Amino acid sequence: MDRIIWHLLDHSFEKTEKEGEEYVILHLSENVAPYETVVLPLFEKDGMGELAGLVQKRILGLRGISAYYDGSRSIGRRYARADEIGVPWAVTVDHQSVEDGTVTIRRRDDQKQVRTSVDELLGHLNAGTLSGLF
Repeated sequence: MDRIIWHLLDHSFEKTEKEGEEYVILHLSENVAPYETVVLPLFEKDGMGELAGLVQKRILGLRGISAYYDGSRSIGRRYARADEIGVPWAVTVDHQSVEDGTVTIRRRDDQKQVRTSVDELLGHLNAGTLSGLF
């Protein structure tokens, strides 16, 4: 078992540099990642924190899907923390989210982002097809 875990970590670990600082990404499969997604309010004010909490609750209502909420420090630092532990998807709630109910989904492995409705996000999470949005 130890060798299997070592092999998994060895082949998933990437150390790179981003904006002059060391940046670590753990490219874990969604099947073994500690969480499927992290929910991040851009700020904890102007309704973004509350909406992000509601989005997280809706995600947690899906069978077998795990998500955590992170509202501390800068959005870049929060993305980095999620990347370091192998979370494949980040859901960001921003000013536009409060206005129209859409969120930004960020894919860990290439950091591409797409905007979608919360209902569409939930449907893709439930079906295991989030990558189809990209």
